Amino acid sequence: ILRDSEDPGALGIFASGAKLPFSSSANELLEHFGGPVLVAQGILDPLNDAKKRSEMFKMAYSNVEAVDIMGGHCPMDEMPE
Repeated sequence: ILRDSEDPGALGIFASGAKLPFSSSANELLEHFGGPVLVAQGILDPLNDAKKRSEMFKMAYSNVEAVDIMGGHCPMDEMPE
């Protein structure tokens, strides 16, 4: 995060996040969507109890397939392959 914050234009990107609308919870989104959902959960995410979160998705929703991947908060950036 520190390295990214030093990139040109980073302040504008961070500030734009404050203009986003309030986000809906996963429960709200899944209840309204109704179709099959694939959740790729980085189980090394230091920002939440990712392993528990993945298990909760698997137990709570029949239309959700939760796949644990050995990545952190942004696995698509950490290991794009």
